[in-house]
Amino acid sequence: MSVALVAAATALAATTAFAQPLNRLITAPDLPPRDDCSMPALTQALLDHGDQESYFLAPGGSFETDAGWYLDGGARLTTAPGEDGNGTGVLEVPSRGQAVSPVICVSAKFPHARVFVRGLGGASNVDFGVSYYRHGRWSKYMRTGRMGAKDETWTLSDPLRLHPDKTKKGWQDVRFAFYGAGHDRLSQIDNLWIDPRASRKFK
Repeated sequence: MSVALVAAATALAATTAFAQPLNRLITAPDLPPRDDCSMPALTQALLDHGDQESYFLAPGGSFETDAGWYLDGGARLTTAPGEDGNGTGVLEVPSRGQAVSPVICVSAKFPHARVFVRGLGGASNVDFGVSYYRHGRWSKYMRTGRMGAKDETWTLSDPLRLHPDKTKKGWQDVRFAFYGAGHDRLSQIDNLWIDPRASRKFK
């Protein structure tokens, strides 16, 4: 087998490993789609972390209030010291805990999201997944990324792929799911940032 074919097979295997159903683990009830989508204000919120893309904070993405989040398996909203040492709202997800967002509007040009994550008492390990409202119903939750941190230091996640339908014009309704992976892990997540511009870097 050629080097190119081996590389392609390896990339496909890595993609397939993440693109697996979370639906057997996620128990959130369905919600109606939104009819009030509009482009929010953008900011270069992650510029200090070397990311020059523009982002907006997802509805409920500050985790200061529940704002429609579905929480189960010990997942909860709580307060913790943020990056600046001040108290801030965070999402806390233990192993086998789950948190599912309210309905969020994206488009075909929304490539990824990022969050800050840390582990309490050890390493952090959280799966990320998406479900889209298509053809009159919600799709299965598909795992599209994983985030983690080695310790209690806040770490900016790698880009978490959103996988919107690139052939569809206009707004698309999506829900994001966080699922606590591993065993005896306790993770905290802060600030769910969404990138509304398709970037060559992440195509």
